[in-house]
Amino acid sequence: MKLFFLPSLLLAATVSLAFAEPPKPVTVIIKTKAAQMKYDTEKVQVAPGAKVTITLQNEDDLPHNLVVCKPKPDGDDKGMDVAQQAWALGDLGMKKDWVPENPRILAATKMVNPHAKETINFIAPETSGEYPFVCTFPGHALVMNGVLSVNVPVPPIKNLHYRYYTGEKLVNLPDFGTLKAIEEGQLDSGKVDVNLHFSKRKGDFAYEFEGAVDCPKDGDYTFTIGSDDGSELWIDDKSLIKIDGIHPLNLKDKKQKLKKGEHKIKVHYFQGGGEAELYVGWAGPGFAQVALSEFEPAGGVKKNDKENFTGMPLVVENEARVYRNFIAGSGPRGIAVGYPGGVNLCFDADQMNVALIWQGGFMDAKRHWTGRGQGDQPPLGYGVAKLGQQHALGVLASQTEPWVNSYKKDQMRDPAYTFHGFELDAKRQPTFKYDFNGVSVTESFEPSGDYKKENAGLKRTVTLTVKEAPANLYFNALTGPMEVKGSTFLFDKTVKVTLSGAEPLVRKTTGANSEVLVPITFKDGKAEIIMTYSWNLSS
Repeated sequence: MKLFFLPSLLLAATVSLAFAEPPKPVTVIIKTKAAQMKYDTEKVQVAPGAKVTITLQNEDDLPHNLVVCKPKPDGDDKGMDVAQQAWALGDLGMKKDWVPENPRILAATKMVNPHAKETINFIAPETSGEYPFVCTFPGHALVMNGVLSVNVPVPPIKNLHYRYYTGEKLVNLPDFGTLKAIEEGQLDSGKVDVNLHFSKRKGDFAYEFEGAVDCPKDGDYTFTIGSDDGSELWIDDKSLIKIDGIHPLNLKDKKQKLKKGEHKIKVHYFQGGGEAELYVGWAGPGFAQVALSEFEPAGGVKKNDKENFTGMPLVVENEARVYRNFIAGSGPRGIAVGYPGGVNLCFDADQMNVALIWQGGFMDAKRHWTGRGQGDQPPLGYGVAKLGQQHALGVLASQTEPWVNSYKKDQMRDPAYTFHGFELDAKRQPTFKYDFNGVSVTESFEPSGDYKKENAGLKRTVTLTVKEAPANLYFNALTGPMEVKGSTFLFDKTVKVTLSGAEPLVRKTTGANSEVLVPITFKDGKAEIIMTYSWNLSS
């Protein structure tokens, strides 16, 4: 394929020669995921007419098969009608390996027993398109499917260069003409990648990519872009698609008539926080959707003239919204609350403390839509502050005694605590309630401002009542990296925290980490601690 990189005078000849080359055979091993009813490979890329060898290696304790189907003329059904016909076989299903007689079927394995494997060989169709493969064992096709993508090999972006920028509190695409690149270079892969520096910086950064796409002939080309967070696609210095702001991954596409030959492509991207994802792809005369990015959406790419959210973002509008599930950065009993104005928190009902606060988007419910889902879901927004997973209350014999939890290591919840859930106040905002060794505690929260105007804040009020006041009781307000200025703390360079109600005890723990403990003094059986969180760090 080096012919694609010959001088432009030979471009017409190189394109025709490259497309005339015999397709390379494709050999792939697709494994089943144990106890998940899923294939480990959801997309296989082949050229039209290529010899295809697929080995299904069953790592599960249930039998599975793999049936490759022709696309459905009226849309992508992921092979569901073939699977449903297989389910209708009834008693004949096992004898036929749950493979029905259906003209859509291109190739199929037999039922592969647990911890066994089988190989099939076939020739890929000459017609470009997305050919679904599916397990037709009853009930499995709903989640156990993938795509054989048949299309003509198209070169990635030529002479692709990137420029990397950083900023503060990015909530929209910046004016790249006013920025100075922190780093720039060339991507030999020809595919854009926004995770080049993600290990060093998780948010508030931006990329600019520039190169050229090579159109094999005159015609209509469909460009697709999707991002978490904002992005913009330019062709020949004209903006074609723009998806700005803080949001989960969404996709948008648009057609553009282009002449045969090279055309300049430019992509802008910014990351506010959360996951960093950017998909760029195109399709044109003679070839189906081809990725121009290292990242590709797990669920595939659907062409749509409107924005297509691949997740299930929970939108907070006029009142608070509560999401109870597995949340990254909290214990297994995390309770997330999103408030109007784009302020969010996660209360850990094991530690009885606030584990996370963040701005912007609330939560994406897609991961946990079926049952309890798979794994922990991170916050959807940005400016995430992990306040430290420590128990809220403890008794210290001295100010130097370590903050030691009194539960076993294999337990999350301290038996000294009893969680009483939460109640909704007049504004339908939750107030959390729990007991600790005879001390009754309520925690209420009041949001302020709007994250879009950079003045978002959150007031936290902790009220403790008791009949007989215990001695040497402390409240763990913060644990982690912070700068200390009296009763104000710049936590993890992300959020400013102010304490009132008592003089805090600040102690160094490990490395750059500290912990902020508030001594509890009761008056008439009552004590109150007020904390304010703010992302407006200019003051």
